[in-house]
Amino acid sequence: MAISKTLIGIVVFFILIAIYACVYSVREGQQALLLRLGAIVTDATGKPVMTGPGLHSKIPFITEARLFDTRLQTLDIKSSRIVTAEQKDVMVDYFVKWRINNLALYYTRTGGDINQASTLLEQQLNDSLRAEFGRRTISEVVSDDRATRRGRR
Repeated sequence: MAISKTLIGIVVFFILIAIYACVYSVREGQQALLLRLGAIVTDATGKPVMTGPGLHSKIPFITEARLFDTRLQTLDIKSSRIVTAEQKDVMVDYFVKWRINNLALYYTRTGGDINQASTLLEQQLNDSLRAEFGRRTISEVVSDDRATRRGRR
């Protein structure tokens, strides 16, 4: 009798593990990208398979669901010294609001690592910001007619 209860307990335990391996949940503000043996799963039209919020199923141990936060993210970049066109140093403090728009492209370029994405975004923005400040004088940097100058270029 004790052996049969133990056996039933072990069977129930393995059934629960199998169910847990077959089901995944995506919260609101997230999307899941499906990977089959490490490669992005595509549908019949060639588009990557992404799932929205809810409870979903997958093939255990073969298909993996990678969850990504698709809400608006903030990247706060520390102050940096930037040189203007007249070789004057200016301390610039800025932040960036961004979100994942193309999940498959984000995954292939960053491996799904948010730190890698932040580093790449910071490098690109820093280069662009330095180039823009390098074209302007101090008076152009602090003036309030930047919007009109942008429209003329």
